[in-house]
Amino acid sequence: MVALSEDGAQGAGRQFLRDADSLGAGIRLARADGPAAVLGAVPEAAQGSSAAVQIVGAGLGDLAAEGGSLADVAANAFGAAATVSAGGPGVVHVGSAGGTAHVALYDSVDRVSVEPDFTIARVGGGSAIAPGVVPAHFTAVGWWNGPDGQPGTDDDIRIGELDADWSVADRDEASAAMQDAKYAGAMQDNGIFMPAIGGPNPERQFSTNNAGVLTVTGTAGGQSGEAHLIVTVQRFIDPPLR
Repeated sequence: MVALSEDGAQGAGRQFLRDADSLGAGIRLARADGPAAVLGAVPEAAQGSSAAVQIVGAGLGDLAAEGGSLADVAANAFGAAATVSAGGPGVVHVGSAGGTAHVALYDSVDRVSVEPDFTIARVGGGSAIAPGVVPAHFTAVGWWNGPDGQPGTDDDIRIGELDADWSVADRDEASAAMQDAKYAGAMQDNGIFMPAIGGPNPERQFSTNNAGVLTVTGTAGGQSGEAHLIVTVQRFIDPPLR
């Protein structure tokens, strides 16, 4: 699902997995034969004083760096590959006439947040007519506290998405009593929570469904962040627009 700019040179929207439309990502597009356009950098954050990155875009003839330096720039089908370096931790802005991408180089993070901070997953399967599971995807984002040294203020600096270790736990006394973390599903290494099978579970109190209320924790760079996850029942009527 993409909306094009008025001149048709760029587009923005979101794409979804065909068989799991709860999983998707925002996308930006640029015409390969259009004007210069910088769409982003992969990875957007790297530990150390330099990193090999892919600058994604089109028409990237003259790339320059602010806050650091570029080396080994090589054009390719996706834009240009390059080595980004800086004298210490900080954000290097890599750009051209078509915009700027940001690469954060870090040796430590001040805090980690988990995005989204609240979402819903659904159990599923269990019979030929039951809808499938609806998983949820989380990312761990690193931050510097900024010049004031205080977390959660306007001068905080977003480092970007970090590789993380993931876990889930019962969120409160009620979920602990029901052993929600045991029955509701499991967290995968890539930040995707996969819900359990749907339907009454005779192993649970009241033979209830495998629903639950959980805390998701992502740990990266020695810091941890949390999110609130509700694992609820199946959606038997799933309209195309909701």
